Amino acid sequence: MIKNQKQLTVTRQQLALLQGGIEKLRSSSQPAVLIQASIGSLNADIRKLENEINDYKHAESGAYDFSLIENVGSVGKQLVQARIARHLTQADLAKELGRKEQQIQRYEREQYSSASLETISRVAQVLNAKAAG
Repeated sequence: MIKNQKQLTVTRQQLALLQGGIEKLRSSSQPAVLIQASIGSLNADIRKLENEINDYKHAESGAYDFSLIENVGSVGKQLVQARIARHLTQADLAKELGRKEQQIQRYEREQYSSASLETISRVAQVLNAKAAG
């Protein structure tokens, strides 16, 4: 994630280097299959950098959805509701996370206020995976 103008400049330089690398590969005498694999890898990196640049430029333009920040306070309640909607018990969720059921009970009692951001993210991933699966 690009966080400032300096990082934006560096990311654009990296992007230019990757794009130049593709041009060099196209004129290379290496086997075609190796060239194609290398170009595919570089294109994946290019797309990632382009997405980061676009995200930064979008935020910089002021088009950010600030309602996302307002909703952070209700994340705990939303996680509990999502677990229930997925028809998972606290024990089921604990098993998926490799935790004890008592830990999930504590998190939910406190609406995840004592959980780390990493834990909240992992819970959300498990619940989203259950929705998709």
